[in-house]
Amino acid sequence: MKWWMRMAVGGVGIWCACSGLGSDEGYGEFHVPRADGVRVVVELSRNEVWLDEPLLVEIRIRNERGEGIGLYRSKPEVSFLRLRREGQKFEEWRPDQWEETYRAEGQNLGPGEEFRERRWVLCQWDRRVGRCQRAMPEAGRYWVKAGVSSTHGVAESEAVGFETEEPEGWEREVWQKLPLEEYRALVQLGRVDREGAAEELGNIAREHPGSRYSQYIAMALGKFYASEQYHVGASGEAEKVRGEHRRKAEEYFGLAAKLQQVPWVREQALLELAKLKGGADATRICDEALSNFHDSSLRNEFTKLRAAWQKELEREAARPIDAIGRVERELTELGYDLSRLNDEQKHAINYDIIRATWDDCEERKLSNDDCDAELIRRYKAWAVQNLKPTLPPKTNETSAVTAPVEP
Repeated sequence: MKWWMRMAVGGVGIWCACSGLGSDEGYGEFHVPRADGVRVVVELSRNEVWLDEPLLVEIRIRNERGEGIGLYRSKPEVSFLRLRREGQKFEEWRPDQWEETYRAEGQNLGPGEEFRERRWVLCQWDRRVGRCQRAMPEAGRYWVKAGVSSTHGVAESEAVGFETEEPEGWEREVWQKLPLEEYRALVQLGRVDREGAAEELGNIAREHPGSRYSQYIAMALGKFYASEQYHVGASGEAEKVRGEHRRKAEEYFGLAAKLQQVPWVREQALLELAKLKGGADATRICDEALSNFHDSSLRNEFTKLRAAWQKELEREAARPIDAIGRVERELTELGYDLSRLNDEQKHAINYDIIRATWDDCEERKLSNDDCDAELIRRYKAWAVQNLKPTLPPKTNETSAVTAPVEP
């Protein structure tokens, strides 16, 4: 009897699948407690996928117990997947073939709470041959189930079936153009091992925007370049490389978000694009996603991201208000009566000084630390040039501006 097993540190959550078992539901010689009251449900993005098209699996884990539970995390996912072809036994699908599962910081679920995560199933890395071998190597019917190891035992979902078919029509033409080994490693693992492979795959995605393969490529390249921007040094040349990686990440996330073939990929691309761009762009993208994807498992992430950036934008917007208050108090102490400004002068302050300075800050022409100082400097310079003090000045040795004294 051949067997392999999965173990969490401390002996919690041990389970194994034995090829000699007569039932896929058994755990062989290891009697691991079932996690009663922990419900695991699998949902697929499609019921039919082409060969070399990733199967997108969403796992929903719900705590139906009357007490909290802890889920063990496994590099970095919480759930595990088991896959089988029609007529064969279930085997665990491990994309990178990590042998161990460790007890890391997990996920706590209170009574009635639900945790969701998504997995892409395309291939798994085979160290013996140094390539990513297809999880669904041939056309046919397959089954997938998910499970989770928790503080109360192991829970598994019901098995869900799907079909794998050879691509047809122009999708087949795109498939035949793909450098398949590089494509699989990129989409599943985010790896690009051959020089020029990323550019080759990117060209295919841009040339065939109607293909499902293109949407997966665009999403994977966006993640690849977003990650690569953090792997360069700190020199001036490195900054150029970092900027180019960021530009490419935005380009490919944008392409994946525009394509309509696989909605799950589109919404994931929008989320990644919002994270990458930040600021007002992030809130706009989140608003778009929340209005278009009403039942998405990513709604909570869009909502949290939007709230975080909205708070930051409000904080940044308050900075020039504070700076305006400081400079106006200082000008008043110098003898300038700002309550008597006419409409033309107010317009000049609001647009030529405040708005112009804020625009420079938003366009990163000025750093955050320099924005307030520059606004104060411009406001003071304008006041000295265009106004005359009409109030008795107060001594302010720290002021950068000295009010002119009338003879």
